[in-house]
Amino acid sequence: MLVAKDALNPRCIGNGPDVLVLVHGFGSDQTIWASYLPWLSEHYRVITYDLPFAGSADPAFFNLDRHGGIDGHAADLIDILESLAVTRCTLVGHSLGGLIGIFAAIARPALFERLMLLGTSARYLDGPGYKGGLTAAVFETMLEAAAANFRGWAMSYAPTATLKPLEDPASQTFLESLLRIQPDIMLAMAQSVFLGDYREHVRRCKTPCVILQTEQDDAVPIEAARYLQSCLKGSLLEIVPAKGHLPHLSAPEAVSAAFRRHLPRLDAQPRGRSQG
Repeated sequence: MLVAKDALNPRCIGNGPDVLVLVHGFGSDQTIWASYLPWLSEHYRVITYDLPFAGSADPAFFNLDRHGGIDGHAADLIDILESLAVTRCTLVGHSLGGLIGIFAAIARPALFERLMLLGTSARYLDGPGYKGGLTAAVFETMLEAAAANFRGWAMSYAPTATLKPLEDPASQTFLESLLRIQPDIMLAMAQSVFLGDYREHVRRCKTPCVILQTEQDDAVPIEAARYLQSCLKGSLLEIVPAKGHLPHLSAPEAVSAAFRRHLPRLDAQPRGRSQG
């Protein structure tokens, strides 16, 4: 039977005494962290892997019954960490990757020392008294466009997500990762992720968390970030001086500075501003 460690291409670099796990978000794959690895691996043993919808993952492993909910992705993460004999780690997760980290930390709290959540939300759709960033009508239009012309949709979505022109390297990198995904898998995952409401579940997370949020993110507005902070007792919300949903691509200097502030093995370089 195909298992996560064989299907999801886990990679481990560096020999630091502490483990740092980087989990990418929806629409990308582990290559999104490539520019950070040489630096981070000087201080940590760094683990990356592909989520099962990624184009580089084995498509035979993707199972909507397992991966239609966050629990299945969290189980994959825990399986990979156990296969690498990890007993304690810090996790940096982007968007869906952060949500997976929260679920995994709820299931196995002793495994996670801290979580850093970059552009993560507990619910992506608007609801009564809640601003998630997407209306049901906009989401349906997005699905219809992706189903009708996946490449055309990806070419319009990439600059929207990065808030950079299509020709910008950040948009191009994200576009390339989008186009590696099988369209049917992408559509199935989009429905399961964006229609999910995880607001009550995330309250169960007791692991220390830092939430990094850009000044403008159409996918995760600041209201959603503040709501997530209210769910995670004792968490810190920091506003990163950047725009878009993928600042680790579009504003790597700002994200690297935030990493230095919050990852204990990195040198501190105070920048930006925080909201407690």
